[in-house]
Amino acid sequence: MQRNFIRETVPAGHADIKSYESELIHSGSPRPQLAIAAAGPSFAVDSAEEEELIHFRVNVTGNLWYATTSRLDALGKEAHDLFEGVMVIFAAMTKALAEEGKGLFDFHDWSKLLHKSGFFVQSDTLVKPLAIHANTLPVSSQILTQLLPGIDKSQMATAIGQEVLSAMSGEYANNQHKEGASVGHLLFVCEEVFGTPAVSVRLFSADGNQMRKMLQSPCPRTSSVSYEVDQRIDVFRFLSPAQISQFEKTFKEDADGYLSLVESLKKSLRDY
Repeated sequence: MQRNFIRETVPAGHADIKSYESELIHSGSPRPQLAIAAAGPSFAVDSAEEEELIHFRVNVTGNLWYATTSRLDALGKEAHDLFEGVMVIFAAMTKALAEEGKGLFDFHDWSKLLHKSGFFVQSDTLVKPLAIHANTLPVSSQILTQLLPGIDKSQMATAIGQEVLSAMSGEYANNQHKEGASVGHLLFVCEEVFGTPAVSVRLFSADGNQMRKMLQSPCPRTSSVSYEVDQRIDVFRFLSPAQISQFEKTFKEDADGYLSLVESLKKSLRDY
């Protein structure tokens, strides 16, 4: 997957920064504390209302989620370098999967890359109950708004999320005959709050029982019954964010280094 394609983003809504802080406290991911006072004199906003919002964007593949108080084209150097490095490693991961004949929605393949590549360490496993209500919003919209608060404010971002859910459903349909089949979706959560960056990696997964529950009604449609389904989310962080921040600069100057990264990731996918 080309980095220029990965780089494309669309608006994905916004949230009140105080409520977003509350979400972070319970997320299990290491992130900076959010506080309006941390902005300092260098953070200029147009209004008090704007000051209290954190804005979201998502890339067109649905794998990079940005939550920032600055515009993406106006990030400080620390955040810019880290987010660019994230794009490099994600591009290398997708290239490794493709060259090994793997798809993008197999939980076990993503798990191997995260656990065996040497770049990540698991920090938590979350189980988030998702409540699907009968005769209201489409199932896909209900799932997305509970996993990514604010996304309902953007039709473009919602459409990307729906495409991801549809692809996961297709992956499950093609592999449900395999013992232990489980679908997964990888999401890099890239946050910049008043100049301070942080990245967590979330691996969403669903086994056969969960997928059958989710698919009681097709995702684009409303459900005729109310039900709950648990969403498992494995949370990872970078062992060395500083190393990731060097990737973009390093691999611009050394294409062979990028290919070596891909080869090392391919080894992570192999069973020995």
